[in-house]
Amino acid sequence: MRRLLFLVLPLLLLVPALGFAEAEPPRYFYKFVDAELRKAKLPARDGLTVTLPNGGAVALDRIAGNCTKTRRAACRAEVRAFVAAMAQPAVDAPRTLTWDEAKPKLRVRVYDRRVLQRPEVLDATAGREIAPDLWATLMVDSPQTTRSATLEELEQWGVTAEAALDIAWAAHAADAVEVVDVDTNDSPVPTRVLVSQDYYLSSALAWLDRYLEPAPGGWYVTAPVRGQIWCHRIDGVGGALEGIKRLSPLIASVRESEPDPFTDEVFWFHDGTLDRLELAPGPDGLVFTPTDRFTEVVLALAEAEAAAKAASEAAAAEGAP
Repeated sequence: MRRLLFLVLPLLLLVPALGFAEAEPPRYFYKFVDAELRKAKLPARDGLTVTLPNGGAVALDRIAGNCTKTRRAACRAEVRAFVAAMAQPAVDAPRTLTWDEAKPKLRVRVYDRRVLQRPEVLDATAGREIAPDLWATLMVDSPQTTRSATLEELEQWGVTAEAALDIAWAAHAADAVEVVDVDTNDSPVPTRVLVSQDYYLSSALAWLDRYLEPAPGGWYVTAPVRGQIWCHRIDGVGGALEGIKRLSPLIASVRESEPDPFTDEVFWFHDGTLDRLELAPGPDGLVFTPTDRFTEVVLALAEAEAAAKAASEAAAAEGAP
């Protein structure tokens, strides 16, 4: 089995260099949430997710976003009211929804199990694996809270997980995602960024073909900060190396500074399939270990480039006096 290792020297680059990084919640937001959860005798949060006693999960992303735009006192009041609502029996027993009530509320959100502190909470939820440890979770959406749908609920509704996920998949057809093509020049930034303030942006990882046209070597994809998915097109062997050089310092910065990243790893999208690539610290920087499928594609690109170069040189030689 042939493997490729790319050693990438870390660059002194911060995420805000992109120019459109979303503001992170202030640190006091997390203190307010943790205090209110303890007061309400609810489980501790896992990043921006709270698992309720019934097994459902409530996301804090929306209220976190609100706290980036309000004053400290307003943030505390909103957190207090939000957690109090979570503790109410009506919210604590969401399985009272009928199928007809739940059907128009179904959505999809993607979670990286390797980032969650308690990935086992996803075992009780309906979902679909779109890459190793990357879980597209069935959600029940409402203006007040957003939570995962459980396998027990599906059984009560008499609906299969696949059928419910297909309905939720279709609900995202009109998602407002801005596709930003970046004029990179010599700057080490990704070549395309998907931007949205919508809570469900991570679900775009499940249907990247809507936003990324086919490329000879596919696309590198990562989503380490809220509100953005970073993509780098691979047109040849040079693009494969350049993409890692561009993305790895951004990810290294996120690993040091981001309190609750969605994911801090790199994925590869090619022919409609998403692979997880390994990017780990090494003695001289970040060490990138691709999958066998990635290796085969890059080697095929190298052979095609070598053949094209040889043909060009032969043609030039024939035309020489």
